[in-house]
Amino acid sequence: MKTIITLLVMLLSINLCKAQGATLTKDETLKYIGKKIDESKGYKDKDYITYLSIALGEANINFSKVVCPYRSSENKSPNNRANTSYVEHYYDFIFNPVFISSITNVYNADQNVSYVRLHFNSKTVKCNYYFKYWKEVQVYRMNYDSHDGAKSYEYDYVDIPYLTADPTNFDKIKKAFEHLKTLSKVEDDPFG
Repeated sequence: MKTIITLLVMLLSINLCKAQGATLTKDETLKYIGKKIDESKGYKDKDYITYLSIALGEANINFSKVVCPYRSSENKSPNNRANTSYVEHYYDFIFNPVFISSITNVYNADQNVSYVRLHFNSKTVKCNYYFKYWKEVQVYRMNYDSHDGAKSYEYDYVDIPYLTADPTNFDKIKKAFEHLKTLSKVEDDPFG
Protein backbone atom coordinates (compact mmCIF):
# COMPACT_ATOMS: atom_id res chain seq x y z
CA MET A 1 0.00 0.00 0.00
CA LYS A 2 2.84 2.34 0.88
CA THR A 3 4.47 1.62 -2.49
CA ILE A 4 1.25 2.46 -4.35
CA ILE A 5 0.90 5.76 -2.49
CA THR A 6 4.55 6.61 -3.20
CA LEU A 7 4.04 5.75 -6.87
CA LEU A 8 0.92 7.92 -7.06
CA VAL A 9 2.74 10.86 -5.44
CA MET A 10 5.59 10.48 -7.97
CA LEU A 11 3.16 10.39 -10.89
CA LEU A 12 1.35 13.46 -9.61
CA SER A 13 4.68 15.26 -9.18
CA ILE A 14 5.75 14.40 -12.73
CA ASN A 15 2.41 15.59 -14.14
CA LEU A 16 2.65 18.79 -12.11
CA CYS A 17 6.16 19.46 -13.44
CA LYS A 18 4.97 18.85 -16.99
CA ALA A 19 2.01 21.17 -16.48
CA GLN A 20 4.27 23.93 -15.17
CA GLY A 21 6.57 23.55 -18.18
CA ALA A 22 3.68 23.59 -20.65
CA THR A 23 3.82 26.38 -23.20
CA LEU A 24 1.17 28.24 -25.09
CA THR A 25 0.71 27.84 -28.84
CA LYS A 26 1.17 30.78 -31.23
CA ASP A 27 -2.57 31.30 -31.39
CA GLU A 28 -2.97 31.19 -27.58
CA THR A 29 -0.05 33.59 -27.14
CA LEU A 30 -1.51 36.02 -29.64
CA LYS A 31 -4.92 35.82 -27.94
CA TYR A 32 -3.19 36.72 -24.66
CA ILE A 33 -1.49 39.73 -26.30
CA GLY A 34 -4.84 40.70 -27.83
CA LYS A 35 -6.43 40.55 -24.38
CA LYS A 36 -3.75 42.90 -23.04
CA ILE A 37 -4.29 45.31 -25.96
CA ASP A 38 -8.05 45.20 -25.33
CA GLU A 39 -7.44 46.48 -21.81
CA SER A 40 -6.23 49.76 -23.34
CA LYS A 41 -9.33 50.22 -25.52
CA GLY A 42 -11.46 53.14 -24.50
CA TYR A 43 -8.55 54.97 -22.91
CA LYS A 44 -6.93 57.89 -24.68
CA ASP A 45 -3.28 58.64 -24.99
CA LYS A 46 -1.90 61.95 -26.22
CA ASP A 47 -2.90 61.08 -29.80
CA TYR A 48 -6.45 59.91 -29.02
CA ILE A 49 -5.86 56.44 -30.41
CA THR A 50 -8.34 53.60 -30.30
CA TYR A 51 -6.86 50.18 -30.88
CA LEU A 52 -8.57 47.69 -33.09
CA SER A 53 -7.05 44.23 -33.22
CA ILE A 54 -4.09 41.91 -33.45
CA ALA A 55 -4.35 38.71 -35.46
CA LEU A 56 -2.29 35.83 -36.73
CA GLY A 57 -1.81 35.68 -40.50
CA GLU A 58 -0.17 32.83 -42.43
CA ALA A 59 3.35 33.74 -41.31
CA ASN A 60 2.84 37.27 -40.07
CA ILE A 61 1.15 39.22 -37.33
CA ASN A 62 -1.37 41.89 -38.32
CA PHE A 63 -1.81 44.74 -35.85
CA SER A 64 -4.42 47.37 -36.72
CA LYS A 65 -5.24 50.66 -35.06
CA VAL A 66 -7.25 53.78 -35.80
CA VAL A 67 -6.68 57.32 -34.63
CA CYS A 68 -10.07 58.72 -33.68
CA PRO A 69 -11.38 61.78 -35.45
CA TYR A 70 -9.29 64.80 -34.74
CA ARG A 71 -11.29 67.98 -34.76
CA SER A 72 -9.75 71.35 -35.44
CA SER A 73 -11.50 74.68 -35.77
CA GLU A 74 -10.34 76.68 -38.74
CA ASN A 75 -11.27 80.14 -39.97
CA LYS A 76 -14.58 81.45 -38.79
CA SER A 77 -17.22 82.07 -41.40
CA PRO A 78 -18.91 85.45 -41.85
CA ASN A 79 -21.73 84.46 -39.51
CA ASN A 80 -19.16 83.62 -36.80
CA ARG A 81 -19.44 79.83 -37.08
CA ALA A 82 -16.23 77.82 -37.25
CA ASN A 83 -15.34 75.53 -40.12
CA THR A 84 -14.30 72.21 -38.63
CA SER A 85 -12.05 69.50 -40.08
CA TYR A 86 -11.95 65.84 -39.09
CA VAL A 87 -9.29 63.26 -39.87
CA GLU A 88 -9.34 59.53 -39.15
CA HIS A 89 -6.07 57.60 -39.61
CA TYR A 90 -6.07 53.83 -40.10
CA TYR A 91 -2.89 51.74 -39.76
CA ASP A 92 -2.38 48.07 -40.49
CA PHE A 93 1.07 46.82 -39.43
CA ILE A 94 2.22 43.45 -40.77
CA PHE A 95 5.34 41.80 -39.36
CA ASN A 96 6.96 38.44 -38.73
CA PRO A 97 7.95 37.97 -35.05
CA VAL A 98 11.07 36.04 -36.16
CA PHE A 99 12.67 39.38 -37.07
CA ILE A 100 12.19 41.06 -33.68
CA SER A 101 15.66 42.20 -32.54
CA SER A 102 14.76 43.78 -29.18
CA ILE A 103 11.80 44.87 -27.08
CA THR A 104 11.74 48.12 -25.11
CA ASN A 105 9.26 50.05 -22.99
CA VAL A 106 7.88 53.41 -24.11
CA TYR A 107 6.43 54.35 -20.74
CA ASN A 108 4.06 57.32 -20.49
CA ALA A 109 3.63 57.98 -16.78
CA ASP A 110 1.17 60.81 -17.35
CA GLN A 111 -0.96 58.85 -19.86
CA ASN A 112 -3.34 55.90 -19.52
CA VAL A 113 -1.60 54.05 -22.33
CA SER A 114 2.08 53.13 -22.76
CA TYR A 115 3.75 51.01 -25.46
CA VAL A 116 5.79 47.88 -25.93
CA ARG A 117 8.14 48.81 -28.78
CA LEU A 118 9.20 45.90 -30.96
CA HIS A 119 12.46 46.70 -32.75
CA PHE A 120 13.53 44.99 -35.98
CA ASN A 121 17.04 44.89 -37.54
CA SER A 122 15.74 46.31 -40.79
CA LYS A 123 12.53 47.76 -42.18
CA THR A 124 10.60 44.50 -42.17
CA VAL A 125 7.38 45.96 -40.77
CA LYS A 126 4.92 46.76 -43.55
CA CYS A 127 2.40 49.47 -42.79
CA ASN A 128 -0.68 50.06 -44.90
CA TYR A 129 -1.90 53.54 -44.07
CA TYR A 130 -5.30 54.91 -44.97
CA PHE A 131 -6.95 58.14 -43.94
CA LYS A 132 -10.30 59.85 -44.22
CA TYR A 133 -10.58 63.59 -44.19
CA TRP A 134 -13.70 65.67 -44.23
CA LYS A 135 -14.54 69.26 -43.63
CA GLU A 136 -17.72 70.56 -42.11
CA VAL A 137 -18.52 74.04 -43.34
CA GLN A 138 -21.15 75.73 -41.24
CA VAL A 139 -22.71 78.74 -42.89
CA TYR A 140 -26.47 78.31 -42.91
CA ARG A 141 -26.40 74.56 -43.29
CA MET A 142 -23.75 71.82 -43.06
CA ASN A 143 -21.83 70.90 -46.19
CA TYR A 144 -19.29 68.14 -46.20
CA ASP A 145 -16.21 68.06 -48.35
CA SER A 146 -14.28 64.80 -47.93
CA HIS A 147 -11.54 62.77 -49.52
CA ASP A 148 -9.60 59.60 -48.76
CA GLY A 149 -5.99 58.60 -49.21
CA ALA A 150 -3.88 55.48 -48.91
CA LYS A 151 -0.14 54.84 -48.71
CA SER A 152 2.25 52.04 -47.74
CA TYR A 153 5.37 52.36 -45.61
CA GLU A 154 8.10 50.19 -44.14
CA TYR A 155 9.33 50.55 -40.56
CA ASP A 156 11.94 49.02 -38.27
CA TYR A 157 9.67 49.14 -35.20
CA VAL A 158 6.05 48.86 -34.15
CA ASP A 159 4.42 50.08 -30.92
CA ILE A 160 1.94 47.78 -29.17
CA PRO A 161 -0.25 49.53 -26.57
CA TYR A 162 -0.83 48.45 -22.99
CA LEU A 163 -2.66 49.92 -20.02
CA THR A 164 -0.22 51.84 -17.82
CA ALA A 165 -2.30 51.28 -14.66
CA ASP A 166 -1.00 47.69 -14.34
CA PRO A 167 2.78 47.96 -13.77
CA THR A 168 3.31 44.30 -14.75
CA ASN A 169 1.79 44.67 -18.24
CA PHE A 170 5.05 45.54 -20.02
CA ASP A 171 6.91 42.49 -18.67
CA LYS A 172 4.00 40.17 -19.47
CA ILE A 173 3.63 41.41 -23.05
CA LYS A 174 7.39 41.35 -23.57
CA LYS A 175 7.53 37.70 -22.45
CA ALA A 176 4.59 36.88 -24.72
CA PHE A 177 6.34 38.39 -27.76
CA GLU A 178 9.61 36.64 -26.89
CA HIS A 179 7.68 33.36 -26.71
CA LEU A 180 5.96 34.16 -30.01
CA LYS A 181 9.35 34.84 -31.60
CA THR A 182 10.71 31.49 -30.35
CA LEU A 183 7.67 29.59 -31.63
CA SER A 184 7.88 31.37 -34.99
CA LYS A 185 11.59 30.56 -35.35
CA VAL A 186 10.99 26.86 -34.70
CA GLU A 187 8.08 26.84 -37.12
CA ASP A 188 10.01 28.80 -39.76
CA ASP A 189 13.18 26.70 -39.59
CA PRO A 190 12.82 23.57 -37.41
CA PHE A 191 16.45 22.55 -38.09
CA GLY A 192 17.99 25.99 -37.50
